Amino acid sequence: MTRSSLPPLLPQCKARPVKAEVVAKLVVIKEEFTGEPEKKEKLKVPESLISFKEESNRVSDLSDSERKALDEFKQLVQEALDSRSFTSPPPPPPPKEEIRTFSSAATTAAATEAQKSEDQSSDVSTEITPPAAEKLEEEATPAKEEEPAATTASSSSSVEVSIWGIPLLEDDISDVVLLKFLRARDFKVKEAFTMLKNTIQWRKEFEIDELVEEDLGDDLEKVVFMHDHDRDCHPVCYNVFGEFLNKELYEKTFSDEEKRTKFLRWRIQFLEKSIRNLDFTPGGVATIFQVSDLKNSPGPAKRELRLATKQVVQLLRGRR
Repeated sequence: MTRSSLPPLLPQCKARPVKAEVVAKLVVIKEEFTGEPEKKEKLKVPESLISFKEESNRVSDLSDSERKALDEFKQLVQEALDSRSFTSPPPPPPPKEEIRTFSSAATTAAATEAQKSEDQSSDVSTEITPPAAEKLEEEATPAKEEEPAATTASSSSSVEVSIWGIPLLEDDISDVVLLKFLRARDFKVKEAFTMLKNTIQWRKEFEIDELVEEDLGDDLEKVVFMHDHDRDCHPVCYNVFGEFLNKELYEKTFSDEEKRTKFLRWRIQFLEKSIRNLDFTPGGVATIFQVSDLKNSPGPAKRELRLATKQVVQLLRGRR
């Protein structure tokens, strides 16, 4: 499935004001989880708790320093694509111990032969390198002639690399993706590039593109689902942990390592599909608003749920 064939996640969305009852409900939820009553004068919850204002993803709206950072970032990405450093596995370390052994043997042989030569002709002061030592040193030294050929082959053409189905450095939609990495690292180019490399490596190891096509069932469709939009038209993803009070569903999801791994893959698949349905064109809505509903949740006392949650957190942190 190509990027252009995906249906938009938010076809017709209009910003709407926050209703007073929504604010009051958030206050009640806060009281339930903190145990601290909310004062009446603080009844008005900041809008940031209900929605958030997404920063502009138009290059024309960037400051000069931000635009310069984006250009530098794109240059690093282009160099990485040309050298295939995003797709090629890291080269294996050289066999240092073996080289050291050969070098040591060569040094010992050279010293022995030099001593013999010195005994036979004490008036000769010129240093002589024995043929045997030269042979050992040649065996210990890697062939240098092959390196230029390998370098030329690796940089002959760029390999397409994509994230969320969007190829890097293709068009202005690619710029929107790169801006997310820059903003996550406060426009520090090198840190953003390291984050991008780690993300690409993680996606490759986790086989994200293949995972999207897998059929992992719909048992958890009431636990995690997309519904409606916030006041700024961001699609809302709900995580309803209270559904795990159903013992059958809980056992089916978390009772052993294999089932927890499947839940992890299902959750990542759901997130990936949702992101691919966003609008990454400049000016589009390219962020999901997440809501975690902890009402009637089994809570941290459930070991299996705690382990699964820890796995998700560690996995998502690893991408960064």
